[in-house]
Amino acid sequence: MDKLEKAEKIREYAGVTYEEALSALEASGEDMLDAMLLLEKQGKTTGPNQSFYTTTYREQSNYIDVPGQVEQQKQAAPSFRRNVVGLFRTIIRFIRYTSFIISHKEKCLLRVPSWVMVLVFLIAWKAVLPVAAVALLFGIRYSFEGSENTESANSFLQGAADLAEEIKSKVNGNNKKKGDNT
Repeated sequence: MDKLEKAEKIREYAGVTYEEALSALEASGEDMLDAMLLLEKQGKTTGPNQSFYTTTYREQSNYIDVPGQVEQQKQAAPSFRRNVVGLFRTIIRFIRYTSFIISHKEKCLLRVPSWVMVLVFLIAWKAVLPVAAVALLFGIRYSFEGSENTESANSFLQGAADLAEEIKSKVNGNNKKKGDNT
């Protein structure tokens, strides 16, 4: 490498003028390392114009926490899975903390934990469903009692009982009309 190429390299790495690099090179006997040290002792070096890149996020000033943002978006956005899991938790909590009551004319005939009725229903639903429907026609009423919100379930069961009473009164009304005609 000739003297001019060495001066150019020193100028590039030390951030000095071409003349300063050439004079430092001449003063050091054309040794590039000695010329760099001489310029550094004189306080003329600013260092090379370099940029550095890293893959570690802590060293980057404009770091964006992508995993954190993804987690925030997952928590903020409603998902089908989260809705289904929430529904099952609500149902399990309801079943766990309530009792199922079967009554007739305001008198309690049977009070069992709701989970027992769910188990019976799951095992023998083909028999339980028709018996429960027919029992409504004979004045049997169903309700839930417990610490959880039971209003909506009880209003549904009350609606079923009211419908059974309405059907029973219509059937009785039609039978009376037929009996009056003969």
